[in-house]
Amino acid sequence: MKYKTFISVVMPCYNSETYISAAIQSILKQSFESFELIIINDGSLDNTENEIKKYKDSRIKYFRNDKNKGNYAARNIGLNIVKGKYTCVMDSDDIAFPDRLQKQFDYLESHPSVGCVGGLSQAIDEDNNIIGIINRPLIYPKIKTWLFKNNYVTHPTIMIRSSLIKKHRLFYDEKLKYSSDYDFIVKASSLFPIRNLNEVILKYRLHPNQISSAKHGEQIKYADTVRKKQLKLFGMSFTEKEIDLHLRLMKGEYIGYFELNKCEKWLNKLYNINCEKKIYNSKYLYDLFDEILTLAVYNNSVRNKDNSSKKKT
Repeated sequence: MKYKTFISVVMPCYNSETYISAAIQSILKQSFESFELIIINDGSLDNTENEIKKYKDSRIKYFRNDKNKGNYAARNIGLNIVKGKYTCVMDSDDIAFPDRLQKQFDYLESHPSVGCVGGLSQAIDEDNNIIGIINRPLIYPKIKTWLFKNNYVTHPTIMIRSSLIKKHRLFYDEKLKYSSDYDFIVKASSLFPIRNLNEVILKYRLHPNQISSAKHGEQIKYADTVRKKQLKLFGMSFTEKEIDLHLRLMKGEYIGYFELNKCEKWLNKLYNINCEKKIYNSKYLYDLFDEILTLAVYNNSVRNKDNSSKKKT
């Protein structure tokens, strides 16, 4: 199949007047020029629309929802209208490095078995100050395994083959309000290989209004739903107490001293089932469980040490 446009960049936005101009410019100034930039204004109430309309580039395809439908509903609108060979995810408060599209395009062109590629990102604050580098696992077996714990793919860095989105009906579950990106990448990893480039390709902005900050508690709740869905892959029924312990372990929450033995037994149980069913790479699952258990023991010892110090004072 011949494509007139090689890459479709999907950028939803809502009340993004502060940052969207920088996000749009970072795409329009890409070294790779064969793209369409699909912007879905999800019922913004501020000056977002005026900021978007400042740009007269014919590659911009602008759509506006009359009312706010939610981030993932807006993303699904974009996925349904893409025309490019590849679909690139972009957020309206981030900044793409100038060669982002070229590097991801080249990678997917030269690795036909890989369905989706992400990358590393540079964390920045509201004023564009650099906070640090967000590292991610690079190879598919490790990414797929570590997704069992949390989302180890920075979502606005991904580029995916549009043909696979259509083939597998790979859309965002709008019911998972604040963690559907986690669910999306877990589903993708179950269908085809995904990788992360060992290069920084995006400036990922951290600020109080983003979902991961403003809706942190609700995001954790919806992420737990994704974690429980993955637990079902083991093909066994688990008690509510086991599921509760599992979720606390995956999130690195405090585990009481008398529960640590249960944690070890629980992780050993999952590991042995996995050795039979080969759901995840055994080596990476062992490494993941070892890190999780080590953290649980450490957190327990720190809490006990703090309590002991308080008693003495």
